[in-house]
Amino acid sequence: MDYENWAPGFPKKNFGDCIAMDTTSTSGLWMNMDCDAKLPVACANKNAEPTCTGQDYEQGAIFTSPGYPFSASTPCDFFLEVPAGKMVLLKILNLESNECCDFLTLHDAFLGGNQITKVSGLEVNHTFVSSTNLMRVSWQPQGGVDVRGVMMTLRSAEWCQPVGANRFY
Repeated sequence: MDYENWAPGFPKKNFGDCIAMDTTSTSGLWMNMDCDAKLPVACANKNAEPTCTGQDYEQGAIFTSPGYPFSASTPCDFFLEVPAGKMVLLKILNLESNECCDFLTLHDAFLGGNQITKVSGLEVNHTFVSSTNLMRVSWQPQGGVDVRGVMMTLRSAEWCQPVGANRFY
């Protein structure tokens, strides 16, 4: 193995030959266990290609580009909507892209709207606001090599104090 994440004091002698991950915290520490122990499981399919789901996104939920944080090569359009009379407030929690060729473009409508911004490189905790209750967020990787992609969240807003150039904090 080229990676280990054992909990302090583990592996323990005579505890078992299988590895379980502690999911009661965010640390994901490992413990050796008896292989016959009945525990919940999580599986990953290394052969599965990331896909753009086209789902509806709820306010406050975190959503990501397909494959985040391991693969940023799949393009995706996110269509965001909040109640009429409000504005979409999109917070980029983490954007990691190649400045040369991977872009996140925001428009203030689904089709034909004004471009709010086009960002690339590293962005953390920056917020952008549409002028309508709709926003199209387009992840456009041209390779997406050795970068994570984007993690975002949204909410509705009636009015925000601008700090400059469509950025709100």
